[in-house]
Amino acid sequence: KKGASLDVKVSYANLKGTDTDCVPTNTDMDMTITASNLRAKKIALFTLNQEGKLFMIEPNGVYSDFKNGMSIRGRTTSDIGTDFVKVMIFEKENGLANIKVNERTGEVIEDSKQIETILRESKNNPFYGVVRRVITSKNGECR
Repeated sequence: KKGASLDVKVSYANLKGTDTDCVPTNTDMDMTITASNLRAKKIALFTLNQEGKLFMIEPNGVYSDFKNGMSIRGRTTSDIGTDFVKVMIFEKENGLANIKVNERTGEVIEDSKQIETILRESKNNPFYGVVRRVITSKNGECR
């Protein structure tokens, strides 16, 4: 949906406050999501790793109200490669809070009903979205 500005900035301890596309593995990472002109209130945050596995970071079992911004701290544990972070902020309360994930990894449990729910919510509930690419590397140096 158009009409709003949605941005994701990524940083970690050595680059505090600096937006970066490259993060070392096994590092605490901050994602700051900011927006303007949103009527939307409910956030969903997914990552898709290089093997195509879907992870859900937000919501974490509860609905999150999204005002104009939020920060999420995580740890990069994926193999070296490219991760894609997809942020969806829905206008209406969405049904994604009940999506089951593997508690150890955060990976969405591959179940046809869960995938159908995600697809249905993204088709029937207007949302604002942005995709952010983040590269994980051994030492934070990407080429």
